[in-house]
Amino acid sequence: MTPVRLIIDDKKWTSIDDFWKWKAFLNDLLFGVLEKVYCNQHNLSVNLLLTNDKYMKKLNNDFMGKNTATDILSFPQYEKFNIAVNAISENEILLGDIAMSHETVLRRLVNNSFFDRCSHLFVHGLLHLLGMDHDNEENAEKMENFEAAVLGLFSVGKPHAVAVGKDIA
Repeated sequence: MTPVRLIIDDKKWTSIDDFWKWKAFLNDLLFGVLEKVYCNQHNLSVNLLLTNDKYMKKLNNDFMGKNTATDILSFPQYEKFNIAVNAISENEILLGDIAMSHETVLRRLVNNSFFDRCSHLFVHGLLHLLGMDHDNEENAEKMENFEAAVLGLFSVGKPHAVAVGKDIA
């Protein structure tokens, strides 16, 4: 089983310092989210597309109706994921797809490393796949607390350090 399947659409990702270290860390992040949210359910997987602004703009336009690039998009496999129903399967369950653009991440980077920010975005995307959202103040606070708790397990700091006016999707 490969919990996090990487699809590298833009080879610039692999030339960024510490990429291979971060790639190895992604499964830990997934399991950290599953530990905090779903008590160690480890038969879940996700696809992660690492791309650029040009393709993210196309995805954002095609699926969200927004003609701009963004740092991350999540595409859940299930409209409402129910771990109790799906946990009975011993087969791998795909949560969905996440796409991330290195160019927008770099533009919005403030006070943390590139891959700390990517780690935060990955956790954020996973929580969307698991049904969380930041559609109101209460949900946003709950989601931010989960993000901080998971990232804290791995000493990834300042999850919400982003450029003023440039929040995550």
